[in-house]
Amino acid sequence: MTTRKAFPFSMETTVSLLLVLFAVAELYAAFHLPMAEDYTLGPGALPSIYGVGLLGFSLALLFESVRKAPAGADDEEATNLRGGLTCIALLALLIGAIYIVGFLIALIAFCFLFCLLISKLDLVRSAIFAVIWAGAVYFAFDYLLEIPLETGLLFS
Repeated sequence: MTTRKAFPFSMETTVSLLLVLFAVAELYAAFHLPMAEDYTLGPGALPSIYGVGLLGFSLALLFESVRKAPAGADDEEATNLRGGLTCIALLALLIGAIYIVGFLIALIAFCFLFCLLISKLDLVRSAIFAVIWAGAVYFAFDYLLEIPLETGLLFS
């Protein structure tokens, strides 16, 4: 006896459909902006480029998710959903922590927890990766681009 799912599409198909709709809405919004002004790109150029890219990739994802066989997809979808919700929670934590402890410490905490919870790395490797990645981001922004990162309320 097979059980029927409450929702007829897989999670991947649903997300790809939402991305297609978002890309179409974004392209519609960018359509009314000028593509070029004088000798430079106008305000509609970059959203149009991103919208076309998003539409193409989301259509490719939709095609692959519909073509793929759904055998044994329930366990994988539960794992993907748990990982996706964890990722969204970590991103919300990162955004909130930036204003309190600053970008660098928030990024270290985010990378550490992401490696630990999502990538399933051990404590030492997660800590090493988080510190190296945050150091690389700090070096790229502070020294190469000369853009200071947010210091946060605790360190200002």
